[in-house]
Amino acid sequence: MRFRVYATLLSVFGRMRTGLALSATLLPIGLTPAFGAPAGCLYEENRASVVQVTYSYWATGEPEPGVELGSGFVISGDGHILTADHVISNDDDDLDIQREKIEIRIGTRLARPWTATVLQRFESLDLALLLLDEPVEVEPAPIGNDAGIEVGHMGTALGFPLEANLTVTGPQPLSSRSAMIGGEVRDFWQFNLPLNPGNSGGPVFGELGTVIGIAVAKSRQGEALSYVVPIDRIRDVLSDLRLDRIEHSSCATFPMCRHADHGVERYNIDVVEGVWGGWRRGGYSQSAHCNDVRNQLATRYPEAEFFETNRGENARWTGTFGRTREYRYFCEFRVVSSPVYKEVASASCLPK
Repeated sequence: MRFRVYATLLSVFGRMRTGLALSATLLPIGLTPAFGAPAGCLYEENRASVVQVTYSYWATGEPEPGVELGSGFVISGDGHILTADHVISNDDDDLDIQREKIEIRIGTRLARPWTATVLQRFESLDLALLLLDEPVEVEPAPIGNDAGIEVGHMGTALGFPLEANLTVTGPQPLSSRSAMIGGEVRDFWQFNLPLNPGNSGGPVFGELGTVIGIAVAKSRQGEALSYVVPIDRIRDVLSDLRLDRIEHSSCATFPMCRHADHGVERYNIDVVEGVWGGWRRGGYSQSAHCNDVRNQLATRYPEAEFFETNRGENARWTGTFGRTREYRYFCEFRVVSSPVYKEVASASCLPK
């Protein structure tokens, strides 16, 4: 049996359908610590959404079937799967293909195979949309968007490199938002991800723990340079399938910021002011005095908040024979203004 394994992102053995020469480089893959979404979390949370794709074809005059291997990921609960087009194609135009079969193994290469059918090919992007032939309980990967992703954004890939089981690679940074492929500038992303044959078609997760792209090729000039198709390049497909996009997953790594949602760390203005009123014989009250004090403070601190902390009163007898009762009142407020919020990493720090 002829056995060929494709690298993640259009690289690996042979020549791609687009004419890009592919080359394979065996590189170590592991749970690399960095500043992207935690690799271990991405692996555990999404392992049931990533699939190994096996494409077998039988050609006239060939004693054994040809086999191509790659990766993919579930995008809907109905069994829709995205993968790389070259994974489910053979690159020998001289072959007379008599029969072909696509098998999907979910989460592990040891899982039982399910057959799938090609619904649509996007050859310019080297992507393909598959559908499982039977109803299968599947868990879609969290689909994000690529808005606001700039050079330096950390990406992590999941897939089935070489003959290994499901493997996580990264996180590593986005090095360019375009790529020179076959002498042509393409709007594929370049990531410093050391992907290997078999990763093609697998998901690439961003810092917020969502799928931001699909691995499609590996540069033959760089051992750790891979090409990724941004997820928004297939926004129409996602829209037709009525798939929900999410802003972030439970594996997200959020930026740090100071935000009102985090609570107040301190105030630039934080004082306590108390005022005694003058002696009065009547027609005035404790509440009236506190209201007057608050209004006076509001004039001095127009942006502040006021919290009453204490109040009191004194009384005395005055006048001839001490028959006149007089009162005076005290009111104290804590005055706070210009809050400095706690610096925390949270979803509140994301651009709106």
